[in-house]
Amino acid sequence: VLVDGDCDDNAAAVNPAAVEVCNSIDDDCDGLIDDNTTFSIGTITGPGQQCVPSAVFGFATFSIPSQPGAISFAWVVPTGMTIYSGQGTNSILVTWTGVAVGNGINGPMTVGITNGCGVLETSSLAININYTAPVQPNSISGPGKVCPGDNATYSVASVARASAYNWVVPTGMSIINGQGTNIITVSILPNYTGGVMSVNASNVCGNGPVRTKSISLNTASAPAPITGQSSGICGAGSVTLSTAGSPSATAYAWSAPSGVTIQSGQGGNTVSLSISNNFASGVVTVTALNGCGAGSSRSLTIIGTPGLPSVITGPTAVCPGATGVNYEVNTVAGATSYQWTVPAAIGTINSGQGSKSIAVDFNVINSSGQAITVRSSNACGVGPTRALNGINLNSANCSTPRLATLEGLSEIEVYPNPATTNATLRFVAAKTGQYQLSLTDLSGRTVVKEAGEILIGTNNIELGISHLASGIYYINLISEGEQQQIRLMIE
Repeated sequence: VLVDGDCDDNAAAVNPAAVEVCNSIDDDCDGLIDDNTTFSIGTITGPGQQCVPSAVFGFATFSIPSQPGAISFAWVVPTGMTIYSGQGTNSILVTWTGVAVGNGINGPMTVGITNGCGVLETSSLAININYTAPVQPNSISGPGKVCPGDNATYSVASVARASAYNWVVPTGMSIINGQGTNIITVSILPNYTGGVMSVNASNVCGNGPVRTKSISLNTASAPAPITGQSSGICGAGSVTLSTAGSPSATAYAWSAPSGVTIQSGQGGNTVSLSISNNFASGVVTVTALNGCGAGSSRSLTIIGTPGLPSVITGPTAVCPGATGVNYEVNTVAGATSYQWTVPAAIGTINSGQGSKSIAVDFNVINSSGQAITVRSSNACGVGPTRALNGINLNSANCSTPRLATLEGLSEIEVYPNPATTNATLRFVAAKTGQYQLSLTDLSGRTVVKEAGEILIGTNNIELGISHLASGIYYINLISEGEQQQIRLMIE
């Protein structure tokens, strides 16, 4: 019977209702040869997920529905599994050894199907055959401290027999990607306050032991100590304070007491301060900041008045009646004046009051346990007191017994001063006699000593000092019971 649209009345398989197959014929009479040759591949069936009772030899069958026009089936199985029979067909028999199960058989099983036209379609099945759950993962790698706004990566080494990894993160932390794998990326949310992250490995036999990691907020540690001038800053227009900072800080917040203005540097690790003329004292504080907020702080007390002067230099064992004996301190930052006191029991200040160095004329009467003191001051007030204790006047400190007169030596000077290799001590003597000369350092140690004859009038004594270290020394000249002292600076 002729059918309308039939393109080949002599071939019953060729008609408009036929399925086009790869045979170089227009099977469905649509005017096209071997068109619409794709096909819908089915799903692999078989026991792909197994937890076997022990690591023993095993086998299983896997198959896929046959497809019209299919001419080949190419199977690929995961490591540890072997195709025993059926390769090239839609059904295979696979085997595995006890050793393979002991190591875990995990991975995809795939099959590719081709037809006569060379079209390839594939299907896949996840295989997970084990005899026990995975072991506990090793330690979790990743930052132990984080801040809101951070993204961080955490991972564990691959675990034997694992087919998946189960991560649990604390409140305020969100997994961006990687859940189910051994590496995840997380986002730290604004409400994060710290907590414990956990992960375990799993397979068809169950979940393994959990590994945890505590993760805290990366609160900035205290900055390094504040450095800079902290005393004697009364009325200063620009005082610089700084800190070496904190490793975890991204900025710094400074605060200053009343009477102190931060001129510049807020947010950095160095600030410039302006100090009022009546400022007494207060505390400057610097706080480390980062994405976690304000961290720990560091403070420095600053005062308007000068600080404690350095140790007073000068002799403590003095010959009664000695004149012009020098006492000195280093320059005190911010000081405009120095106030010295010398007990009346031992002597008077000959010169230098108000400066950092004075000359003292001592009494002729023995005295012990005395102290010379000094304080520095500026417009904001007077600083703390420095004392040189244990000053003793005793004739035992003189190389010869004292005579009643103190008028034998005068116009004493040393030049050049400062000196480098040689110095000359010049003085005027009222009478002839013998002299003893010693050069002592600040510790009282005698470094040069000599003796000779004094003539009436001007005398010059040459001193070789090239072998001495740089510093302050005192020349002590004694003649006929009279002692004179003068300071020498050696460069």
